[in-house]
Amino acid sequence: MDKMLQLKATGPPHVFAKKLNISTSTLFNYLSDLKKMGAPIDYDRYKTSYFYTSSVTLVYKFAYEKID
Repeated sequence: MDKMLQLKATGPPHVFAKKLNISTSTLFNYLSDLKKMGAPIDYDRYKTSYFYTSSVTLVYKFAYEKID
């Protein structure tokens, strides 16, 4: 997802979702969540692609905690 956003190569929502092997509604949820976290994502209707509005990259971090 991050690389496609950087390259402005997502295509329209249904195509972007298919590339990620997720539903369009899941894509919209992901994009909404990322935007809520401050990701500068927008959509260009003429180029039919989502893109970052400033130079960024997403960093994914996972953590776990042992429960006794």
